[in-house]
Amino acid sequence: MAVKRATRDALTCQAIVAVTSATAAVAACSDEQPAFPDALQPAPIASINAPLSFVDDIALVTDTVACVADSYEFQVHCLSSSGGTVGIFGRRGEGPGEFRGLGRLERADGGNVAVLDIRLDRATVFGTDGTLLSEASAPGI
Repeated sequence: MAVKRATRDALTCQAIVAVTSATAAVAACSDEQPAFPDALQPAPIASINAPLSFVDDIALVTDTVACVADSYEFQVHCLSSSGGTVGIFGRRGEGPGEFRGLGRLERADGGNVAVLDIRLDRATVFGTDGTLLSEASAPGI
């Protein structure tokens, strides 16, 4: 699935987490046509207005929480199926909980999210509320 990329000035996007029979998570701009054919219409489980300016990845962390990487802001937004924000964390930098190159988000054990920083060669595991749980150097990721 391609994710439309735009600058903050061009669009304010919504993070929309959708569950279909195959469980999918997508990010879509609110003024765009659905990215799915008519035969496959996802049922939204969460929606929140967030100034996502450069979405790189989405991870369905639990059945009710999805996290979205906003690499322009160097942040991760975790959203619940009830439409609320579970946590927003991260900022530009090289210290604990900071990012220089948000890469992938992955579902981690215990309902947590793993964040790969491709510029720091580091993998960090966070609780969905932003609590830093562990980090490890990962050269070459």
